[in-house]
Amino acid sequence: MILPILNEEIHVGDVFECLVDKSVLEVCEIKPKGRFFRRDGSFYERKEPLVILKDRKSEKAFETNLITVQTLLMRRISK
Repeated sequence: MILPILNEEIHVGDVFECLVDKSVLEVCEIKPKGRFFRRDGSFYERKEPLVILKDRKSEKAFETNLITVQTLLMRRISK
């Protein structure tokens, strides 16, 4: 199934409503895709950007991939 992209541009500070459970989520950080080195010298690759979201009610933070925020699972409330 292909979901349409509703939220083309995502920025830190944007607020969304999750359409699954109606929670209000704020974008705290966006981690870019690419190759990154760990302190031990090894590296890891992030194939798509990660978005750190904070639930405004519970104050809990979690991360999800960018495509989840861009699709129908989230509705933008404010920029």
